[in-house]
Amino acid sequence: MDFERLLSPIELRGKRVRNRVTLTAHTQSYSDGGIHGARVRGYYAARAAGGAGLLVMEPIPPHPTGRVTPQNYDHTKPGFVEGLRTVVDAVHEHGGTIINQLYHMGPNADPLATGGQQWGPSDAPGYFGVGRIHAMTTDEIDLITRCFAECAETVMRSGTDGVELMFSYDTLVDSFLYDDRNTRTDRYGGSFENKARFAVGILLILVFSVTLGWLPAFGRGEVVQLGWWSTGLLTPTGRMALVLPGITLSLFQITLVMRLVRAEMLETLRTDFIRFARARGLRAWAVNVRHALRNCLMPVITVTGLQIGNLIAFALVTETVFQWPGMGLLFVQAVTFVDIPVMAAYLMLVSFVFVTLNTLVDLAYGIVDPRLRQDSVKHG
Repeated sequence: MDFERLLSPIELRGKRVRNRVTLTAHTQSYSDGGIHGARVRGYYAARAAGGAGLLVMEPIPPHPTGRVTPQNYDHTKPGFVEGLRTVVDAVHEHGGTIINQLYHMGPNADPLATGGQQWGPSDAPGYFGVGRIHAMTTDEIDLITRCFAECAETVMRSGTDGVELMFSYDTLVDSFLYDDRNTRTDRYGGSFENKARFAVGILLILVFSVTLGWLPAFGRGEVVQLGWWSTGLLTPTGRMALVLPGITLSLFQITLVMRLVRAEMLETLRTDFIRFARARGLRAWAVNVRHALRNCLMPVITVTGLQIGNLIAFALVTETVFQWPGMGLLFVQAVTFVDIPVMAAYLMLVSFVFVTLNTLVDLAYGIVDPRLRQDSVKHG
């Protein structure tokens, strides 16, 4: 048997791994009161000295409710970073590459390790025959998102080569994706887009804020005061703070619009007037953009207007997750404190935005389809 590829080096995000032999994450329960001691350092050093190229350390729960054993590591303990750094340095001395896995076992957490708590997307009998699974509130979902980011930032300070997320085996995050686990009717349940919102928020924060360090994980950034109005659009940090919430809000809406445009274009390109345009010798760009695209925009404009309205609804959870001080977060706080005037003002403003959007959509119909303008002139 040829092991040439198995024993050959590979590059992962700029880091050279000496071979493709991998020690996967598993629980040893070697922690010393939640931090890394001599026993676990010797364990991973021996695996690196034995020739393993990539070592994935025992998973770390970002929150106490995600533990599977009382011996799980605790990133909030004093000395955690220093203890983990000794393990990382020991592996590097033997030429190995080491990364840390993060998980929250959620419904599969051990009640003996979590103080009797098992968190999940919906209420259900406990997996271990003890009590029931606690249906998480939106505030608790936001808390776990922030804990994942804080845990990853703490781990990266140790000099580890990377962070791996465990979203499988019915952990907390992937349990949100299952129909039999997630029976919520709020913004974290129902459609696949809503169910995936929890995972997408965590991934965006960990990739762009923690791993790459390109964008801030939370907050609004620096703001400039213009009279009564404060804005972050005029500062670099303020603009950077807009990126992750913007991607989270628009990701699924963009894919929907792209699929719709593709379907409408394929149907339009099979029509007779497109064949005639090609027979006249028009360039492909003119045929596709000036004729085909313009004639398939009517349903696209309709759906896009509706999706922009949905963005307002989804802004509630996005602003809460990213701690953005916008109208969505203001409304959530108003509901919490039963502030009726603020809730009424928010709903009136949202209604006004929806009416305005529908009006703009109707006006756009006339711009895209000249036949509508002709009809309006005839019926004056």
